[in-house]
Amino acid sequence: ECRAVTIEKLVQDRAAAPARDAVADAAELARKKLRSLARFDAVTQNRRLWGLLARRGFNGQTIAEALERVKELRESGDEGF
Repeated sequence: ECRAVTIEKLVQDRAAAPARDAVADAAELARKKLRSLARFDAVTQNRRLWGLLARRGFNGQTIAEALERVKELRESGDEGF
């Protein structure tokens, strides 16, 4: 009975927690990694970022959207990437 109450509490806590945006998380990871990939061309950067994000468990759609966000940052000249 105590275990059931604990599991129920855990489920309630997770439901009440703010939802994480997987695309934003993937884009942030890609943005950070991009610094170390600066010496490579864009195709190689994208391939390596795709592999990194796939290994971290992000699905293909999430990766594509995250890399699009990073590309937009790169093209806008944002020095923060």
